[in-house]
Amino acid sequence: MITLRNLKPNAVSAAAIQLKSSLIPKQFKAIPSVCLSRKFSLLTEAQSNDLSHQMFSVGVQNGFLPRQDPLAELPSEFDRLESLLQRMPLQLLDGTPGLLASGQFGDAVRDELPLYDVDNITDQRLLSALFRDYTFAASAYLLEPCDILYRSRSDYGLGRKVLPMNIAVPLHKVSKKIHSQPFMEYALSYALYNYKKINPLGGLTYDNLALIRAFAGSESEKGFVLNHVTMVSYSPRLVSYAVGALDAVEKNDRAKFNMQMAGLNETYESINKEMEMMWSRSMPEDYIKFRT
Repeated sequence: MITLRNLKPNAVSAAAIQLKSSLIPKQFKAIPSVCLSRKFSLLTEAQSNDLSHQMFSVGVQNGFLPRQDPLAELPSEFDRLESLLQRMPLQLLDGTPGLLASGQFGDAVRDELPLYDVDNITDQRLLSALFRDYTFAASAYLLEPCDILYRSRSDYGLGRKVLPMNIAVPLHKVSKKIHSQPFMEYALSYALYNYKKINPLGGLTYDNLALIRAFAGSESEKGFVLNHVTMVSYSPRLVSYAVGALDAVEKNDRAKFNMQMAGLNETYESINKEMEMMWSRSMPEDYIKFRT
């Protein structure tokens, strides 16, 4: 591993010579890597019409967010899955109780959800949305008994032992298609693929974001998830400054390197300020209530 700390200019230049990169598809630009055993490619062009590449590709325009805004509603051929998930939260948008509030989600899954065929789907945006939605359904189904028991006795008990095939089979297939694992995760499920813009032309500011899926349907759950999104909304700057710093090292340009590092520091300060907003948007005492 090469480090740039305390290196003299000629040493920085020598280190840059060792930085290794590889060039793969034209929409990707290989960036230097200080770890010679691993290659890392960077998406430098936002190709919003290209549905063949994975939604989560690190880039200077999207940072660590998906290349396109998450698909907020499933197409009509998945209307029963969409309906179940809209009715699932403990509290719905209109304030009425949802399926999880009365322990009816499991029965609804068995009675209403067909075994959807996902074999021929290649659209990465749709696949990512299906992964998000099936992982929400899987988590809610398996842990519904725990949630019910905890709300009445403060004891989790045991979840369901078997995931029905109308969730398990498509979840497994979709997971393989997007090279993920068939369980809920931070990026593709709970947070970074679970937001929608209220004004599509607006920015990724907290007041312009809403959840797509939820377990509790509470303000605290919304605040917890979306605060992570607003933090990560600064990541395009991080990627841009990091690439700029590596480019400066390669060119032995100390002034540019310093400027890029200053930009990184400023961006991290902005992220930390956004992180401090978490507890005004999501009450700590509510955290356990929306971890269905």
